[in-house]
Amino acid sequence: MAAKTWNGRDGIFAVDANWMPQAAPVSGDTATISAGTVTASGVLPGFLTIALNPLNGASPTLVLSSATLAASGQITLAAGTALQVQRPVSNQGSIAAGGGSPGLVSFRIGNPQESTAATLVNSGSILASANLQVTAGSILGDRLENDGLISVRSPGKTAQLAYVSAAITGAGTVSLGQYVTFEAAAAVGAGQNFVFEPGSVGAATLRIDAGALFGGMVTGFGVGDAIQLVGSRWDTAAYRATDGYGGVLTLSLGGAVVQTVAFKGAYTVASFGLRESAPFGSSQASTAITLADRLFDAGYYLRQNPDVAAAGADPYQHFMYYGWREGRDPSLLFSPSKYLAANPDVSRAGLNPLIHYELYGQAEGRAALPAGGAAAPDLLIDPAYYAQQLGASIVPAGLAGQQQASWSYDTTGWQQGLNPDALFDTSYYLAQNPDVRAAGVDPLKHYEAYGWREGRDPSLLFSNGKYLAANPDVRAVGAQPLLHYLQYGQNEGRMGFLAGPAAAADPLIDPAFYDKQLGATLIPTGPAAQMQAAASYDATGWRLRLNPDAFFDTGYYLGRNADVAAAHLDPVKHYEQYGWHEGRDPSAQFSIAKYLAAYPDIRAANIDPLQHYLTYGQVEGRMAFAV
Repeated sequence: MAAKTWNGRDGIFAVDANWMPQAAPVSGDTATISAGTVTASGVLPGFLTIALNPLNGASPTLVLSSATLAASGQITLAAGTALQVQRPVSNQGSIAAGGGSPGLVSFRIGNPQESTAATLVNSGSILASANLQVTAGSILGDRLENDGLISVRSPGKTAQLAYVSAAITGAGTVSLGQYVTFEAAAAVGAGQNFVFEPGSVGAATLRIDAGALFGGMVTGFGVGDAIQLVGSRWDTAAYRATDGYGGVLTLSLGGAVVQTVAFKGAYTVASFGLRESAPFGSSQASTAITLADRLFDAGYYLRQNPDVAAAGADPYQHFMYYGWREGRDPSLLFSPSKYLAANPDVSRAGLNPLIHYELYGQAEGRAALPAGGAAAPDLLIDPAYYAQQLGASIVPAGLAGQQQASWSYDTTGWQQGLNPDALFDTSYYLAQNPDVRAAGVDPLKHYEAYGWREGRDPSLLFSNGKYLAANPDVRAVGAQPLLHYLQYGQNEGRMGFLAGPAAAADPLIDPAFYDKQLGATLIPTGPAAQMQAAASYDATGWRLRLNPDAFFDTGYYLGRNADVAAAHLDPVKHYEQYGWHEGRDPSAQFSIAKYLAAYPDIRAANIDPLQHYLTYGQVEGRMAFAV
């Protein structure tokens, strides 16, 4: 048993000279790859562990070509790494993606340089604990054949996405943990059993994209779980029990069947709550399937939360993933904050109160407390911290303490220069924002309603823009950054960032266009928005193939410029520094050569043609020319 380290260059796994110590890994070894593209083929040694752990910004890739991982073998892929499958590849062992580290792990099935179809045959296990993206090449037959287990679990209580655009065949199991969204963007065969983790006090979502034929079985579908049918409209629903313990839910429109979903379990058509909605980040009309829930009122939730309604998000999923954490009531019949205040064991465990009540609390005799009553406490106020400034030594516990502190700060505290918590400085906020001071309004209320969206920092100790740029999942759901950090971020090990000068905005980034792809619905205005979007694109966006504006196509640029893709460079930065000088077009919609030929003044000024067009050319009536 030995530890082997890859030399960091592109090469063949089995070549001795590529490893330190100089010998290819054998049975029992641990082989670590931190940079480069490593190609392995044939039957890999038994009891071998291959670990991909990026260092110094590298994005190592393991290419398996006509390879077999034995039942005793293991591959671990940290966030920022990739696995590429060429030709038939058999996984009889374990492939672990993420290892609890935040970020994205990519599986690419297929090789654009080959005409042979690629298949990842999984008879072992694929275990994902990070965001996972599984894509297929353009060759018909590139697919994921799952005859074993695919398990997607969130290592904490944060939303996690598995996006699979490869067809799934075989007869295996896909297990979904709490707060996981599994998006099937291609066909799913009848042999796949999608298991929603039973008894978990959290939500899971199966999203089936428009045009993706879904033939799988759904097992363990329960309170808080959802199935999102993207692009599906219906006017009639029917449920037919089948032989054994299960049945099929059929949705029809005008008498024509639009979708069927097979369930294992004791259900009737009345068991399901069906409504039109949209997935986060999409305006496409869709259908959400949940269990019918008397304690959730979709209309009430949307009326009470106009930001959710404006985003077009499904109200049930929003509440299950985010709303309960933010103190939003699901209906007049149930108050999450009151339930947590009355049940501190549930609060300490960080459990969704509605799911806990319906799965356990009701049977244990715990009360469902209705919404209403006293005004909701301000969650940015820390009662103990606030009371110290007042000289108070005793603070009521839980909800009562927060309500009292909220009332005191709102009525007199902010005028006395008291601070609601350690990261909101009342005097700083008023000094930095003379318009707020002149209006004589509560600075904390201003920050919560408008300030954070406008890029106004709550203190020198916390930067909204830097926090959102470093945490695109928070940005994507339109969460208030300071509240997220205080309630969840610091406990999850996320960093807070000092306020101060931010990096210059990138003129090729259109914040509104970019944010639509992330699903963000609330963005700052002006330079703050551009700086946040630029930081997000540079950190993660281009790797997810998001586009910075309507005329720069990230996938197109990387696809046409293999040297940029191989170097793992931010394509926008490469284009701005080198690409346009070298005649590399940003997309099929914009030709550098044609634009410069049509406008010799721009050529003479030696100006980036795309930047000129976006900044001035459109306004001046100049044309963009397709490649």
